[in-house]
Amino acid sequence: MAQAMVGIENGSSHHMALYQKDIEEDLLFFTSIDEATKTWLNTLHDMWKLWKKCEGVTKTLFDYFNTAPNPYLSTLRILVNTTDFKHAKTGSSLVFTVIEEFSNWLVPRKDNYKECLVPDLKIAAFKLLNRQKNMQLIKMVSVTYDFIEHKELFLQMIQNIINEKRYKEAAQYATMLRLQMCYTDPEILLLPLILQNKLTVVEDFLFDYPNIQKILVTYLDNLVALGKNMDNKLEQYIETNNIPDVKIGTIQIRPMTKLIARFAKLYNLPPELCPNLNRRRNEGALQFLIHKRYDDGSLNTESWREMIREAVEHDIELQLETVRLLSVVGEIKESLYWAKTFNIPKKQWPWSLSFQVEQYPDEINVGASTSKEENWNHEDSSVCYHTLKLSRDNIKLIDSPRLFEEFLDNGLRGIRIVGIDSEWKPTFGTKKTQLALIQIATETNVYILDVITIGNQLEHLWSEFNLLLFENKHILKLGFGIANDILMIRDYLPAISNIKINGQGYLDVLFLWRKLVEGYNFQFPYKGDQNFTSESLSKLVELCLGAKLNKSDQFSNWEKRPLRESQITYAG
Repeated sequence: MAQAMVGIENGSSHHMALYQKDIEEDLLFFTSIDEATKTWLNTLHDMWKLWKKCEGVTKTLFDYFNTAPNPYLSTLRILVNTTDFKHAKTGSSLVFTVIEEFSNWLVPRKDNYKECLVPDLKIAAFKLLNRQKNMQLIKMVSVTYDFIEHKELFLQMIQNIINEKRYKEAAQYATMLRLQMCYTDPEILLLPLILQNKLTVVEDFLFDYPNIQKILVTYLDNLVALGKNMDNKLEQYIETNNIPDVKIGTIQIRPMTKLIARFAKLYNLPPELCPNLNRRRNEGALQFLIHKRYDDGSLNTESWREMIREAVEHDIELQLETVRLLSVVGEIKESLYWAKTFNIPKKQWPWSLSFQVEQYPDEINVGASTSKEENWNHEDSSVCYHTLKLSRDNIKLIDSPRLFEEFLDNGLRGIRIVGIDSEWKPTFGTKKTQLALIQIATETNVYILDVITIGNQLEHLWSEFNLLLFENKHILKLGFGIANDILMIRDYLPAISNIKINGQGYLDVLFLWRKLVEGYNFQFPYKGDQNFTSESLSKLVELCLGAKLNKSDQFSNWEKRPLRESQITYAG
């Protein structure tokens, strides 16, 4: 070992074959320094204790680098002999200062010492650094010693780390060295990390590698397709590969579907990449829609049918499930409506539907009309809703550039307070939703900005809108959970992507409600429905005015044009 290192000291390109050497021999070689170097290092430690990072420390290090035959080798020896090498703290350690100053010293001299930085020295540096846990230090050494130039040399060492079940470190090294394409099989590295719930490491690994993103999401989506058998498959994988520190929640369906959706959104992946996730989510959406329609009674017929089409229109099995579930809950007329709408052959109808149609054909078929103006619905006419006092003429639909310009010229003139809301279509799978409407309410009018029809490309108009409203501190902007609306606006309208979500000029009515109740024990004039306790605008209106809002159009397809009159009234 010593003879091999002499070759490096003299700038030789002779390879030491460190792969076959025990790490303890490497450590012994690098920690064994002569008496003169020990004396110098003791002086450096004394200076560090007195003054920390200072000009004297920098000069002492620069003088040392200038006199070293191979400064790369000499610096590595100094690093491993500093007292804080194994417990380095970013920014406040001598070991960090040594590598920082060496990197600075190298800048004008790098070409002069190029022959000193042989591959075997890089391997030795990697092995030694692997003995401590500070990834920031490892990254600094990696850049200074140009590990990436010979990154393939580190594959076997990373594999050894994987074999030791140190998946986090292996992924960090692979990311640092840009070796991600060597680990495209999710079961080698990424799946263990997911099972250990080390998602930040996974996301760092995937960043800027769209091919691996797609491979991983497809793999996870195929796991979800197994349904209840997914647990068994993952447990078998964990046992076979002896994966340590598994978090039990990671092998369950619900967390896995959430993870796939998170990755799909984070990396803007197409919905087609995860059909099994989308199907599971649409199954859940179907159950949810039936609950809202027939248990809550909070969906009118048109909204209900819009959202059912959105959830199941492209999936024959879900269409059959829709017809079956409706017949199970006794909604035979609606079950027949969808059986006919989806052209489901009679032989595939559920028995209860076939029986009812055969026994009472005339009665059933009356309710199965496809007319939007059908004479039945499940809204409870006995419920008293708070109604908007504004006339329909005061609800202004802004759905063209010309009308938008007129609104900008006149709509906010002299206004000191506005209410802000927005609408978008609910989505159940991984398809990204888009902003559909922005509502601006003044004391006299409600302006509904049809974002889908106007589009998000008219930068000059949207910038003027931002200037007149969001950047105008003299207009108080009210909203209920307004941050969600602002975030949606920022995300969809590039021209105003920098607008604030809070601060001067904003008041979130939800926060005001909480403050009044929690801070001042405020008593509202009405008690409201004791079974309806969620923090919603409808609940607040009920507490203040004695009646709920009619939300039957809230859950509807806001991207469909033209908007229904009931949607316009609701948005107003």
